[in-house]
Amino acid sequence: MNDEPLTGYTVLVTRSKRQAPALKRLIENAGGETFVLPLIETVPVKERWEEHVDTLKHATFDWIVFTSANAVRFFYDAWKESGKALPTNVKIAAIGSKTAQKVARLGWPIHVTPSEFVAEELADVLVKHVTRGETVLFPRSALARHVIRPALEDIGASVIDMPIYTSAPVVENKATLRKWIQEGVLDVLTFTSPSTVKAFVSFIQEIEREKWQQLRTVCIGPITEREAAHHGFQHIIVAKPYTIEGMVQALISHVNKEGT
Repeated sequence: MNDEPLTGYTVLVTRSKRQAPALKRLIENAGGETFVLPLIETVPVKERWEEHVDTLKHATFDWIVFTSANAVRFFYDAWKESGKALPTNVKIAAIGSKTAQKVARLGWPIHVTPSEFVAEELADVLVKHVTRGETVLFPRSALARHVIRPALEDIGASVIDMPIYTSAPVVENKATLRKWIQEGVLDVLTFTSPSTVKAFVSFIQEIEREKWQQLRTVCIGPITEREAAHHGFQHIIVAKPYTIEGMVQALISHVNKEGT
């Protein structure tokens, strides 16, 4: 069995600068060559930061719901700034293994995790645990889909909605991406969020579609897959589980199948 099944494949890593190294390492450990070019950066919602810190100083809540490791990171920054101690009786829900690991590293217990790493599954689990009248703090991406909050409000819970971070395109990398696509140096594209798909397409929209729509495209989960399909990508591979490790394994399985 080939210990380096991705040998000979060039793979584009589009994650943010902070998150790219882990995926790069997994691909290279499997023999692939990586072209690292962050297409988005994750930043706090600056115009609402003071408001969020003030909310954390005064709010009381029974639950915190985290739907990404970034949500944990930015919430923790705001929480430290608020000067408050985390309530000892607060319950925490986390979607996905990476998010759970980020919470665990802070020493906080996790009470709820879904079996599938998508918002719909987390919403289904939450409505079985959260009770009417409880208050849920929801630090999230400003670009998040509206799934969690409506589900909780439907059962009579109160939600403190906190759009605390967002994704912004890294415009300075546009020329490099266009050059690589024009030159045809990439075999595989990787997308870990709908935002990375949108940034990619916005950067290369004037380039002939044949140069990029036919590339193997690995998506971290079904929501990212849906965004890629919307933009016409023809050869989409979806991770299972919905993690970067799952992405690399799905690509390896695809490559092995191609070789048989």
